[in-house]
Amino acid sequence: MEYQERITKENIEKDILRVIDGLDAEQGHAFAILSRGFEIGELNGATDYTMAYLFALVAAYAGSSDGWNNLGWLTLNGYGCNQDMDLARSCFKQAISIDDKNATAMVNLGNTYDSTLYPSADDKKKAYKWYKRAAELQDARGLYNVANCLRYEYGIKKNHKKAFKIFKKIYKDSRDAEATFHLGLYYQEGLWVKKNLKKAHKYYSEAAQDEEYAIKALKRIRKKV
Repeated sequence: MEYQERITKENIEKDILRVIDGLDAEQGHAFAILSRGFEIGELNGATDYTMAYLFALVAAYAGSSDGWNNLGWLTLNGYGCNQDMDLARSCFKQAISIDDKNATAMVNLGNTYDSTLYPSADDKKKAYKWYKRAAELQDARGLYNVANCLRYEYGIKKNHKKAFKIFKKIYKDSRDAEATFHLGLYYQEGLWVKKNLKKAHKYYSEAAQDEEYAIKALKRIRKKV
């Protein structure tokens, strides 16, 4: 009975805080991994955003860069917590301040400026800035987003030559379906490279294994090859 009386919300919170206070950043990283596991359903066979958020909080409090990144992603999407764009940005910035090589946090921070329905010119520049930081670390998603910005003049002056080269690099490194699709698009449209429908067909065929829009592009071009 005495033990049951001690199990109060306040006492539990004190015990949790006492545990957290004893954690270092390395131990916090372990909690970040657990947070990610709950987030994608690896730990109990189903997604549990509430647990993901709680473990991300612990990881972040312990000083884990990945913990802050996880916390930002969950907050950005409102998973396990209230959705809050500004707070998510703060989390991603904190992740980067702890680890200036956390390319995932950089891409996520860029996405917060890129995810509004009508981004301003300043938002586009900020998105490109963070994508570029990630790309400089050779992060695949950062590279892809930079190439997209260069192709569509998003936060940076249009440059098809640079965009094509980056898409080609991603293709060689990972055969990423989205980058592969864009190579096909370049050859179909004849932008910077010489128009070549056979090459366009080749790249669309590869991308069609993973991307629905590549399948549609392949159907449109098939009759012309």
